[in-house]
Order: sequence, then C-alpha cells, then structure tokens
Amino acid sequence: MKLFGPGSETSLIAEDDDGGFGKNSKIVADLVPGDYYVQIRH
Repeated sequence: MKLFGPGSETSLIAEDDDGGFGKNSKIVADLVPGDYYVQIRH
C-alpha cells in the first residue's frame, strides 16, 4: 500500500507491505487537509 499527496498522485508520503496486524498493510501519518491517493496492489 502506498500513500501519495497532498494534491499529488506522485508525491509518495509513506508505503507499507505488512506492518499491520497479521500480514495487513498499515500506514500512520499526520496529514494536513487536502486530497490524498492510496495505491493498493494485490
């Protein structure tokens, strides 16, 4: 999982593969107001 923004589909903020419970992805970030984009891949 990748998180991009604010207001940009190419400005990477964070990424994670299996940092959450089990093998789930997890991203924790302090964000300012704006539009964000998440990329999920199988």
